[in-house]
Amino acid sequence: MRATKSRADRGTMPLLEHLRELRTRLLLAMAAISVFATVAWQFYAQIFTFIRSPLDDAVDTAARRGIDVTLSMTTMTDAFTLRLQVCAAAGVIAAMPYILFHLWRFVTPGLHRHEKRWAFSFLAAAVPLFAAGVAFAYIALPQALVVLLGFTPDKVSNIIPVPVYVGFLLRMLLVFGCAFVAPVLIVVLNLASVLPARAVFARWRVIILGSTLFGAIATPTSDPFNMMIVAAPLMLLIFGAGVVCLFNEKMRARRTSTQPELSDDEPSSLP
Repeated sequence: MRATKSRADRGTMPLLEHLRELRTRLLLAMAAISVFATVAWQFYAQIFTFIRSPLDDAVDTAARRGIDVTLSMTTMTDAFTLRLQVCAAAGVIAAMPYILFHLWRFVTPGLHRHEKRWAFSFLAAAVPLFAAGVAFAYIALPQALVVLLGFTPDKVSNIIPVPVYVGFLLRMLLVFGCAFVAPVLIVVLNLASVLPARAVFARWRVIILGSTLFGAIATPTSDPFNMMIVAAPLMLLIFGAGVVCLFNEKMRARRTSTQPELSDDEPSSLP
């Protein structure tokens, strides 16, 4: 085992051993998900209360406006299926640090030192930003639901199937989490001198169109408001990343300008 680990760290493992290592790490990740999902099964009531909280806040506001909202189960198996889905999602979320650790251990042996640095920087920034995106979506969701429920006509009640609401909630949390991570990838590529800042601003039409399409696909409903609550923050984050890239290029140019110029036949100093 020690020999295998050392060969993996040197990036000299043959393909078959890489596949075996991948299988082992996948099994460990699945085992961790199963353990956390089992724990979540025992705390399902508390988890479902947390999931339902944004809708409860929206329902209270809608009730004051005379709008009736009721959660429902449409089939006999919905309650059991819903519990499986919620516990599985909770298991994946709880095991994500462990999964990322094994992903890092599997990928890094094949990277150069500077590539490891960029990859570590990306993960270090992406994880808290993903959590911030999820938190932002969870906090903003009650107001978004109030706006959507406000379109209910008079003398009409909203009967929302629970699996539909839970699927909508999980999709919004995932979409906002990924949207908050996208600018980090842009900044990392710029730091690695792969993506210049002018390329971000030159394609502003593509960014607007892509963000709008992303919002439409992520929230497949007929109202434009639901689409824009996803597309607008994504556009702001991408253009904000472009501003960071522009600032980084100016700092890089300033550092380059302060270095002494050498003639063609003069050797440069080595660190």
